[in-house]
Amino acid sequence: MLEKKIYSEEVFLQRHKSISDKIKETEAAMSRLQNEIEEELRRRKHQQTIVPKVRAVLDSYNSLDDAEQKNHLLKSVIEKVLFIRKKEWTKKDQFEIEVIPRFPI
Repeated sequence: MLEKKIYSEEVFLQRHKSISDKIKETEAAMSRLQNEIEEELRRRKHQQTIVPKVRAVLDSYNSLDDAEQKNHLLKSVIEKVLFIRKKEWTKKDQFEIEVIPRFPI
């Protein structure tokens, strides 16, 4: 269009910059989406290995009598447990527990 004198050089440069900006935005969005896809695939892979491991822990937990063995079994799938109790909570049973798994979910 520039060579045929339909666009002036200013219009050409403006349109070129606009199109280049859109291409860069699209490439950045594609990169973000690719990262999200990879993260989701990692999560699904972890879930396929995590679920059987947790199920095995739950199935064998009640069959154990020794507290130390139960503790060791739970530690194989739990990183830590946070006990949260706010000062304004006055009842004994008013608390929150957050369980942090040993593996990424």
